[in-house]
Amino acid sequence: MTTTIGAATSGRLVRLGQEEWEADVAEFEDYSYRQTWAYGVALADKRGATSEHVAIRRGAETLGLADVRVKRAPVIGGGLAYVSGGPLIRAADGRSSDPERLAACVDELVDDFVRARGLKLRLMPPVGLPEFNESVAAVLRDAGLVPAERAAAYRTVLLDITRPLEEIRSSLHQHWRRQLKKAEKNPLEVTFGTSRDRFEQVARMSAALRERKGYELDLDAMFYADVQDGLREEDRLIVGLVAKDGEPVAGTIVSVHGDTAVYLVGASTDAGRETRAAYLLHWRTIELLQERGVACYDLGGIDPVANPGVTSFKLRTGGVDVAAVPFELSPGGLRGRATDLAERAYARLRRGSG
Repeated sequence: MTTTIGAATSGRLVRLGQEEWEADVAEFEDYSYRQTWAYGVALADKRGATSEHVAIRRGAETLGLADVRVKRAPVIGGGLAYVSGGPLIRAADGRSSDPERLAACVDELVDDFVRARGLKLRLMPPVGLPEFNESVAAVLRDAGLVPAERAAAYRTVLLDITRPLEEIRSSLHQHWRRQLKKAEKNPLEVTFGTSRDRFEQVARMSAALRERKGYELDLDAMFYADVQDGLREEDRLIVGLVAKDGEPVAGTIVSVHGDTAVYLVGASTDAGRETRAAYLLHWRTIELLQERGVACYDLGGIDPVANPGVTSFKLRTGGVDVAAVPFELSPGGLRGRATDLAERAYARLRRGSG
């Protein structure tokens, strides 16, 4: 079922049901796990929000898609409308330029969520190479949005896997190649699958690792296991496991949507670290993704300050260090101030509980 929400000369905003949404997202190269129906609903529920799936259309053409997570501010009204990894604009058939499509989509999202409903709109666009990210930022600024004050940029490493494997391997940092060679000499078995028990094995390794290092993981392996239950077969997440003597020593959860794969969760045991299992698993993952025709491997975020070791591991793959910056537009007035106050209070609560 499709419900029209609003209309303008540049397009119109319509709300989609699950069947229509899942048919439409397949037409976009920037489709990601963050814009799957199951992920959007699961995360909205976790955040105490609602998930609205909308399309921006001009005539019969779908210009873009966005799963909008809406969290209302209590009492006064207003709230936050958040688009993570969207709007989707890179149509597989290249019907029109990405900036033109993005501008039309942003106009409609602003009209509905900010002007009509009094919500702060925050967009975390899909990440790409620096030139693409800069063009997206320019469009958002032209639409009146500004960099978000209370939302971090998504900084990650993008690895081009359209190249021959020999070229990818030769572009790895010398240290990375050396560790991979050591891993290949060890008696390790790498397998890939989608069953729930594989998520559980990653969860056990991840829990032990978090206890040892003393950090929290907001979206853990079992969150993604629950998301998996609601995904279509073609959207299912891939769990890679490395076993030594029949026991799992390393694991990863990877999404494959559109033309990009994304590393979501990873963990290893002491035996996995000793045998360099993570290096072998990432390399086998690259081989698998190339077989599937995936163009890019997003290594799942880096933070040189909080996690320098993981950052070094990912940068040494020879990928490109990039960042997507969240932008936002507030309705102003009482509702805008109420949303700002609610966000500050929520941030303080999370810091206190950590």
